[in-house]
Amino acid sequence: MKPTLQEIETSKRIVEDLIERGILDVVVERDEGLDLAEWSTDNRLFLKEKGIVTRTGETKICLLSDELPNWVIKVGYTYPGADVEDKDYCSIEADNYERAVEEGLDEFFAAIYEIYEVDIPEEYDCNRKAVFYIQERAEPDEEKTSCTCKDFICSCCSCKSCEFCGEEGDDYDRLESLFGKTSRLDRLFAFVNEYDINDLHSGNFGYTSDGTVKIIDYSGYEEG
Repeated sequence: MKPTLQEIETSKRIVEDLIERGILDVVVERDEGLDLAEWSTDNRLFLKEKGIVTRTGETKICLLSDELPNWVIKVGYTYPGADVEDKDYCSIEADNYERAVEEGLDEFFAAIYEIYEVDIPEEYDCNRKAVFYIQERAEPDEEKTSCTCKDFICSCCSCKSCEFCGEEGDDYDRLESLFGKTSRLDRLFAFVNEYDINDLHSGNFGYTSDGTVKIIDYSGYEEG
């Protein structure tokens, strides 16, 4: 899936509006800065008028707009003192998607593309750019995903009270329960291991408007 020229232009305009509203105060995580909840509260009227919903994880901000029903805007967090060599989880995700395309595994991942970059002002003491991406929209449904994984584990057991019942299983179990025992499952599992996509919990899968399951967060995660 690729964005249209109009979708790209719309996403750029939205990003420029967000930058004007001070979203970089959130992107650069400073002790004296705002977190996303505080920024969203301060800008609630603007966000409501524009039909934008904000979400956050450990490493990225997600912005859903009524003007982009098929896409989500994403940007990775950074911090004072960071430079171009420091980890950007959105960039890692985009690189992994390119690799998945090359290996013919892209159907399992929500497509992601870079659409905008901006210099972070000197006042933030951050020697890098803020880079924004758009990703194919696939809504997470942790309850649905978790139940699917647990049902799969139980279906593999001869009884309903074994030690594995009520568990989601490991990453391979999750992939098999959500994508089925396809001929490419082993290749997909090898791919996520090779590129350290090690954070495949229920919230990192999503469902597109037609119900197709996609991996939506595949940058991996490194503690600390």
